[in-house]
Order: sequence, then C-alpha cells, then structure tokens
Amino acid sequence: MRKEITLILVVAVYFLLRVPLLFHFYGSFDYDEGTYLMIGKEFAEGTMPYRDIFTVHPPLYYILLALWFKVFPITYVWGRVLSLFLGFVSVILAYKIGEALGGRGILVTLIPALDLQTIFLNSLALHETLLELFVFLSVYLYVKGKPKLSAFVLGIGTSVKHTFLPFAAAMLMSMIVNVRVKRSIFKALVEAYLAYILIITPVAILYPYRLTKGIFPVPGFSSIEIIGAKYGLLTFLLLLTYFALKEKAVEFDAFRDLYKAFSLLSYAIIGKAIVELPFFILCGNEYVRDVYLANKGRGILFMGLPSALADVISNIRGSNFEMLYPYTLLFFLLLLYVAVGGKMVSDLAKPLFFGTLFYVLAPMPGAPRFVYPLILLAMIALSTSLRDPKKVTPFLVMSLIFSATLPQGKLPIAFLNHEEILWELEVEGNAYSFNPMITFIYGIREPPYYIDNFGLLYLRKLDPRDFMKMLGNVSTIIVDTWLYSMLKKPGLGEKYREILDILHTNYTLTYAHSYSDGEVVEVYKKGSIKSLNIGTERGRLVLFYNGDKIVELSFHKNPISLKVVASGNDYAVVQDNTSVGISLMDSSLVIHAREAILKVPGNFTILNSTVFFGKYKIFVGGEIDAKNGYIEVKGREGKIIIKISTIP
Repeated sequence: MRKEITLILVVAVYFLLRVPLLFHFYGSFDYDEGTYLMIGKEFAEGTMPYRDIFTVHPPLYYILLALWFKVFPITYVWGRVLSLFLGFVSVILAYKIGEALGGRGILVTLIPALDLQTIFLNSLALHETLLELFVFLSVYLYVKGKPKLSAFVLGIGTSVKHTFLPFAAAMLMSMIVNVRVKRSIFKALVEAYLAYILIITPVAILYPYRLTKGIFPVPGFSSIEIIGAKYGLLTFLLLLTYFALKEKAVEFDAFRDLYKAFSLLSYAIIGKAIVELPFFILCGNEYVRDVYLANKGRGILFMGLPSALADVISNIRGSNFEMLYPYTLLFFLLLLYVAVGGKMVSDLAKPLFFGTLFYVLAPMPGAPRFVYPLILLAMIALSTSLRDPKKVTPFLVMSLIFSATLPQGKLPIAFLNHEEILWELEVEGNAYSFNPMITFIYGIREPPYYIDNFGLLYLRKLDPRDFMKMLGNVSTIIVDTWLYSMLKKPGLGEKYREILDILHTNYTLTYAHSYSDGEVVEVYKKGSIKSLNIGTERGRLVLFYNGDKIVELSFHKNPISLKVVASGNDYAVVQDNTSVGISLMDSSLVIHAREAILKVPGNFTILNSTVFFGKYKIFVGGEIDAKNGYIEVKGREGKIIIKISTIP
C-alpha cells in the first residue's frame, strides 16, 4: 500500500511539472513541433504524408497524432497532451522495470518523472516522448524474459525516428550475444587517447592548418565540423579496438544460437514492416528517398556520441552549466553510483555497452535529443545498480529543485519573452509561414508539400528561388524569430538569407513586430519589384535598396520594441512610446517626425546633406549631426526625407 501511495505522488509530481508547460511557446523549438502538428493535422484530414507532404521521419508518430486529432480538437495544446499521456505510460513502465529488478520501482519511476529533458519533451508535440515509451517498453519486456516480443516492439520503435535505430540494434545484440566488459576498458581508453594524440601531434606540426585540425578531432573533446573528421575518428576507434583486445577488456561469446538470432531479427523486421510497408506501397520510391536517403547529409560516421561528449565538455569549459540540463539527472545518478556504490545488473550492462558502441558509430549529430534513448538506458541501468536505494533522498530533493527551475533562465528551452507577437497577426489571402507553428495556430491553408521548408532547403537541397516559385499563387509570406535564427547556421544561413533578399525586393512589408532581443514576426505581401523596401531588425526599421541593407532607422538610441502596420505606401510605426508616420515613394522615404537616428552598417562619409556608403549615396532632407557610429537627423517642418540611389 505504501508503494502505491508513493507511486501516486510521483505521478502527481509528473503532471504538476508538465501541465503548466503545455501552454507556452519556445521559439527555436516551435519549428519542429509546428511541422509535426501540421503533418498530423493534414494526415487526419486525408492528405498523404511522403506523397503529398515532404517529411523525412518514419510514420508512426504521425499515425498516432492523426488518430488523436480524429478524437480531440486540432490545437497545439491537445497535440501536446498526447505527449503528456505517452509520458505517463512511460512512468508506469518505469515502475514495472524497477519492480522486476529488485523492488526498485519508485526509484526508476523518478527518471521519467524528474529528468529535466524528459519534462520538457513530455510537454511538446515531438517524437521523443514516443521514443521514451518504446525505450521503457522494450527494456521491460527484455528484463521480463520476453525477447521475441521485445524485438517486435523494437522494430515498431524504429518507425518513430531514426535516432532509435542504434538503441534497437543494441537491445537486439544484447539478446543474441554474450558480452562481459572488464574494468581494464578504462586503461585501454587512456592508452587509445595517448596513442592518438601522439599520432596527430606531428601531423599538426607538419601541417598546421585548420583542415588538419578538422580531420583529426579528439573524440569527446573537439567539435566535429567537416566530413573528413570520420578518418580521424576511425583512427581513434581502431586504436581503441587494438588496446581493448590487448588488455582483454571485452569478452564476447560467439552467436549462441543462430536460429534465435534469425528469429529475433525477423520479429523486429515484421514490427517495422507492419508500420512502414503500407506507406512504401502507397508512395513508392518517394518514401525511401525522403525517409532513408534525405537524412544522410545530417551527420558523418562515428559522429554521434563523440559530438555529444564534446558539447558537454565545451559547456563545462565555458562555464555554460545551464546548457547541461539534458544530462543533470544522469550526473546525479553517476554521483550516487560512485558515492553509494553498487554493481550494474548484467542484463542492463550488455545493452548499455552495445548502446554506447552503436551511438558512437551512428552517422548523426550528437544533440541531446538524438542520443536521448541512450541517456534513458544509462539512467535505468544506474538507478537499478545502487546498493542502498534509501540513500537517494538528496537526489530526490535536488531533482525537484532543478525541475522546478525548468521554465526559468536563459536556456534554449526558455519561453518566448514576447508570446503576444504570435497572436497579433491578421492573415488574409493565400499565405505561407516559414515557421509551421504559426501556420498551425492560425489555420493557414498553405501548400502541404512545402510545410517543412528546412527539410526541403537543407536535406533536399532545393534552391531558395525555386522554392519561392513553387509556392505558386501564395501572396503573403510570414517570417519570424525562427528564420532569423537560421541565418547563423552554416550551410543554412546562405539559403535563408537569399529568401530574405527575395522578400526585400519582390515583396512589401505589411506588418511587423520586432524586439531588441531578436524576437520578431513579419508579414510580407507579394507585389511589383521595387528598389527601396522596409524591413525590421532588433526593434529598428531597416531600409533595403535592391535587397542590400542600407540604413537602420530608429527614434530612440536603445529601442526595445517596434511595431509597423502598412496601409498602401503609408506606414504607422510605433517604437517604444513614440508614434511616427512614414510614406514610401519609389526610392524615397518621408518620415513624419521631428528627429530620427540613422545607423549605416559600415564606413561612410558625409558631404553636405548626403551620406556616401559603399556604392550608394543617401540624401537626407534634414539637419545632420554625425556622432560616433550613428547619425542624428532633425526634421524640417516635422518632416525628414531620405532618398537612396547608386553612385554613377
């Protein structure tokens, strides 16, 4: 009875920590969530993914989400409630795993209840909560001695997301192969690192170039930036293999039963085929191309776990401890494992070994979400290994404190500071939003195939200008914080910069709300090509001439917010507490204000009333006073005129 009451309390904590998060937006994560919600919505309404919607993930999550939307309202909150429910099922499965491994159900239950990353993922419409369920379900069946059913579940789990594949392979290998890892593995690891460093040091001395460093990263310490890094990583793995064999650190038994191996693989394949074969039949080669070939450019061999470890060490070295939230509970359990002591259950030590191996080999980035199944497995193995579970009270208290701080601070998962900008739009006509979350919450009927512009531009490598042409009769384009954040990404920044160039030449800004912290939403209307156009940047107006950024315009030295509403060629502008009218005519801008501040993005010279900047000259109708880095302009008769042209 006592355990049941404690379990109920843990479940209550589970919901208390997540329900408040269901109603907020997260900026950078809104894109993925909006994409999945849109695909689920379109699927529920009869649009076929892969054939009519470009998507790069397997279908199981979309199937569940579409069925969910058949029963519950199609809103972002109800889409997130599906994740909340799936996470709750994981809590129950965690309890059953703990009970099956020595009556430690409550301790294992605390993993899905209190882990910071899991709290976050359970409150969003993302694939990872379904992956979490398949991790706990497959481990439960495995420890209960039901290998065939576990293999079948693992096969189904691979139809959620490709990041589950290394975990599934690890679990299957654990059922087929006997392995024993000795403590001498740590000696082999040290020897491999020392040998690797001794090899690459003379190479770096002979060829002290950035390319050399890129090809020979130190696994777990150096960031992995180029495709050629796979050769350096392979060198390290070969050294580690050699020293592990030399130290006899790992002992394998040959395949114990080939029939059993074939049987388990068959069950896994059947599980996967049940989910994916219908889509292959309906969509043909497009399904294989988009789901299994499009993702190949996202990472390189041997990148997965080394990249994740490098990020952890980089954050520790840079004192960015807040960025370690996905690993906080894992660190707690490692500390307890060392302090309290214990012996890892052999049934879990095997999949943890193979999981580590396969996530090292996996050709994918080391983002915490991508190695999430391995993190969960490691926490299950550690929590069931503690000698005295009663000594975990400090862990419980500290975890609750950490969990309560989740919505606070400047984390990547912190809430948008200005959520109101998402709810102020008035979208008319045929529209397309580069952030699918805006598409979803406004019910915009955009061409469904182009929901995932990131996938099409980055993975399908579609040309940005071709992408804009393919939108057809779409007359309104919406961009927001997400698109601007992509400008800093290697390989993606150029593509989205070209999208903005098109908007700044072929479209006209009709609405914008911009903040100095970078949060923004802008609406552009298709029109005739014009030389002079308006945009926004961090709470300021920006003038573009032939797509080039020419001038930043503001009415305060350090503005916080800017709102722009167009009516034809006239604009009502509110910057902080100052209201200004602006008229746009050909290559001239008339500002109905007594004073303004101009900032030119580069070196400039002033001659009389003209500012010379690069190949452009900017005539300013008003009194000019050049300051350090900006220009103050006082209007004449309450008017400031700016005229831009090219220097002959």
